[in-house]
Amino acid sequence: MKEEMQHVVGKTMRDTFEGMFGWPVQSAAGRPALPLDAPVRSHVLLRESEAVSVDVVLDFDHRLLSLAGAKIYPEDMQGSPEMYADMAAEIANIVAGGIKAYLNNSGHSLRMVSEAEAPPPTSGTPSVDVSFQYDNGGTPKPLGIVVRVNLKDFSA
Repeated sequence: MKEEMQHVVGKTMRDTFEGMFGWPVQSAAGRPALPLDAPVRSHVLLRESEAVSVDVVLDFDHRLLSLAGAKIYPEDMQGSPEMYADMAAEIANIVAGGIKAYLNNSGHSLRMVSEAEAPPPTSGTPSVDVSFQYDNGGTPKPLGIVVRVNLKDFSA
């Protein structure tokens, strides 16, 4: 299941960044994850039952969101905490939606829920980690995104 989840996340991330911004994000598989500068975090919870849930957590290099925000937000919103939160949440929803569709097509019935309905899984929950990089040529290192998919009491 780990490889399938990595594939779903990878395809969703590449399609999203190519479609929204025309940017090729590359998987950082096999390379050590670069530390993110001032990461912006967003996550989406999917739940099937009280015991079965999937927590999708994305950490973004804030510079990546700044570049992306400059393409779609008005000047007065660029660089604002609201812009960062909105962009991170939107991309997290897209990625979680891709995971939800994949798992539901495999016979599950996951739905997106609020944190109040399903708190995030505790530490020790099995997870799938996938890192991505975008090299815009204008920063000293590629800009990164780290995606963690926590699977609580989940079997495919």
